[in-house]
Amino acid sequence: MPSKSNYAQLMISAGDSDLSRKDTSRTNIVAALCLVTLVTALVLALRSRWFIHDDALISLRYAQNLAQHGVLHWNLGEPVEGYTNLLFVLLSSALIKIGVDPIFAARSINIAALAAMLFLFATLVRHLTSGLAATVGMCLIGASMPLILWCFGGLEAPFLALWILLLCILTHHMILQGPNLILTVIAAAVAGLAYLTRPDAAIIAGVAALFLWLGTGLNRRGFWAATLFSAVFLMIVAAHVGWRIMTYSEFLPMTLYAKAVGIPSLSTLFGLNYIRNFTLQTPFVPLLAVLALAAGRATKAHRPLMFMATVLIVYSVYLVRIGGDHMLQYRLLAPLIPIVALMLAATLAVRPRLLIPAALILIVTLPAQLLPLSGQAKEPIDPAATVGKIIGDHIASSWPPNTTTALNTAGSVPFLNPDKRFIDMLGLNDPVIARREVDTISLVGQALPGHAKGDGDYVLSRAPNYIILGPAEGRDVGEPWFLSDLEIAEDPRFADCYIKHRTEIPYDTQLLHDNVTRPNPLIFTYYQRRDSVECSAD
Repeated sequence: MPSKSNYAQLMISAGDSDLSRKDTSRTNIVAALCLVTLVTALVLALRSRWFIHDDALISLRYAQNLAQHGVLHWNLGEPVEGYTNLLFVLLSSALIKIGVDPIFAARSINIAALAAMLFLFATLVRHLTSGLAATVGMCLIGASMPLILWCFGGLEAPFLALWILLLCILTHHMILQGPNLILTVIAAAVAGLAYLTRPDAAIIAGVAALFLWLGTGLNRRGFWAATLFSAVFLMIVAAHVGWRIMTYSEFLPMTLYAKAVGIPSLSTLFGLNYIRNFTLQTPFVPLLAVLALAAGRATKAHRPLMFMATVLIVYSVYLVRIGGDHMLQYRLLAPLIPIVALMLAATLAVRPRLLIPAALILIVTLPAQLLPLSGQAKEPIDPAATVGKIIGDHIASSWPPNTTTALNTAGSVPFLNPDKRFIDMLGLNDPVIARREVDTISLVGQALPGHAKGDGDYVLSRAPNYIILGPAEGRDVGEPWFLSDLEIAEDPRFADCYIKHRTEIPYDTQLLHDNVTRPNPLIFTYYQRRDSVECSAD
């Protein structure tokens, strides 16, 4: 029979062996997760590689005009702020200026942002938590469909996610270790960059300022940190607003009027559906957020977790209020995914026994994102951008320069025709239409977020050379999609002054990637203004 000392040594040895086995199991499961993440990310990237959203081409028209003409205008000589991603547009323009293709420029910024987020997890987050915990968080980011899709989609979601993640990392550190002058100023500057990328980020900056005070124990040091943070951030906001007033003579962005002011309130219902659908299609995001928050109670990670959970809740309530978004794969929610990854890493660092369950959840659910892309929807496509490219190329080669066209597809067609002027009949790039009050929703197309506005009388008063009603390829006047279409059809000036044309445009069927059903040749329907004395004098 062994002595007590020998017995104790045997127990210690057995415990060490048990811990070693647990560590080996965790390492193996994380290695399996990394493999699943890599394969899933590659497949998602392969299937998303053709995706570009029509709204991204609106921003890129601004970026092109800035690079080539030195002005942030959609139509040269018409100052209007029809974008919400100033910093993204400026960076895109800088790349265009040195000869980079515009679409590649937008994509490269987002891909670099995704790589930077993974780097932050491999460095700063690893230092704040642990190696395995940070790796699980990296996997959540690296194979999330919304982030990967929008790396190719051309809008700012991954770029915004980078600034929000960095802000949350800095705030997380200051909540735990206490704020200091340098980190507070850096965090405020990062919040300012997030705001310049998309103004919605001001909500997250406000929560960060609150938790710099509340999360550090309501002491004087936290109060002054929150005050300094707010002061630096508000200086950036004030500078931007001042620049907007000088550039566009507007206090608020035109996109706010076009999408949210003066329209019937259907937003809450759409917003709730937006959150619900995101939860159903990416269940691992809310599931792991709840797991992280619940498991992190009564630990040193509790206060930072409460900060990040508050960000998720407040921002989600805001999205419900504005009605979410009509674009693929939850562009407005994508920047929240890195926050959930940070929450998960922080929790796993103090509750390592949850690492295997969390990894298994991701191993099962990350590949499940591939399922909606099978069959007829194997590649995500925006019809406005893809069909609009066919129409835009045709107009570029067939219509004379310096003409004016009224249309609803404000991205692809104008982007491909920089020598022509356009009237955005949905109002995003037109202050008259954007400011119009709309009392009722008359058409299905109007119910889409950002599509409620229109003004047929105003459009006809500008006497455009061409009018394209409905989608990019046009529709007959008797098939209105949007408010401008309907009001134009009812105006006698339209029948008197415009003649219908139908043109067949052959195209390579691979352009639509089997996801958008259109005849080949494509039927392009548009209306051309008559060359008559009566119409010319209108």
